[in-house]
Amino acid sequence: GMGGGMMPSMMGGGNPGGMRMGAGSGQPGARLFISNLAYNTTWQQLKDHFKALGNVVYCTVFKDKATGQSKGSGIVEYEDVSNARQAID
Repeated sequence: GMGGGMMPSMMGGGNPGGMRMGAGSGQPGARLFISNLAYNTTWQQLKDHFKALGNVVYCTVFKDKATGQSKGSGIVEYEDVSNARQAID
């Protein structure tokens, strides 16, 4: 057995340069606004949580510009709008 060689490796280990703003995808329904996050949640944790349902193309956690403290909300955007619908249900 090859041992699950079908799974694509995480491209380049999640370098910030791979973060695309959602302008190009053209699927407005694929973007989720997330609130009530724990204040210590990072965007990496958010992405790890939501990527179980599909390919996450953009993820951010809002921070207070003055303090750098998380505001407890953020955005997750899926490549495929059907994945976003699953996440809402």
